[in-house]
Amino acid sequence: MKYIYNIDKLKNHNENTVFEEKIGKKAQNLLELAAAGFNVPHFSVITNRYFKEVILKEIEMYNQEAGNNDEIKDWNAVFSGNTERKIENIIRIIKNHKIKEEFEK
Repeated sequence: MKYIYNIDKLKNHNENTVFEEKIGKKAQNLLELAAAGFNVPHFSVITNRYFKEVILKEIEMYNQEAGNNDEIKDWNAVFSGNTERKIENIIRIIKNHKIKEEFEK
């Protein structure tokens, strides 16, 4: 299963909504604009599954190391309590995240 998609390789992609569920509506819309010939900046997108299986685990590990063991256990927990601090932590983790080699293929 593929976890990371490069927009340049997908401009001629023509699948149904199953693909949209993998990459999200915003990325799907940008992909459709690019396929229609609109000038869309280069971007890559990680799948929802990669986020849940890899990045969310990193967020949980970060919280455990910081002593926030119960802060974020799933995506819904992001939006309860001190959301500003949680989102700042998520942004920090994503910015420092290195894509695991086995997922780049």
